[in-house]
Amino acid sequence: MTHSCKIWFRKVQSLSDIFVSCARHDRPNAERLVKALRQRGWSVWWDTQLRAGDIFDEVIQAALGNAKCCLVLWSKNSVKSRWVRAEANEASRKDVLVPVLLEDVDIPLMFSMMQTANLVGWSGTLPSAQFDELAEAVAAVLSHTVNTEAKPRHAQPDARSVTSTSSPSEL
Repeated sequence: MTHSCKIWFRKVQSLSDIFVSCARHDRPNAERLVKALRQRGWSVWWDTQLRAGDIFDEVIQAALGNAKCCLVLWSKNSVKSRWVRAEANEASRKDVLVPVLLEDVDIPLMFSMMQTANLVGWSGTLPSAQFDELAEAVAAVLSHTVNTEAKPRHAQPDARSVTSTSSPSEL
């Protein structure tokens, strides 16, 4: 097997329940969260699993593409990160995004209309009502992605089934 085949094989093997997107400066918080998620029995991928010689954008894209859920950890650092924004955008496009607030910050506008799990001040200690709420959201996304017949979580109503007594100018 050639070197590039080995890398591709490893990328395909990187199926995970959860992909975690965060800024490098947020790794201590991310480590606590990853540990708690793994304690729940979920497999988690994040960029600490990159190896020397990996073409990181390809590996990250494959891992995100194969993940059933993506947690984006919003902080003062991550809101400035183009990588985190790109990963959040792809997760949103796939309908697997679960945004998580690590710090009290304004998240990018395109993601601000989604309910966001609040882990501000969470120390990583379990049990935790904050973490349990996040875990429920993750479980919902994971159960949604298992059922491929399900409508997208954020599906708009079918326009044919919506009735209105108002004219467009009255709305």
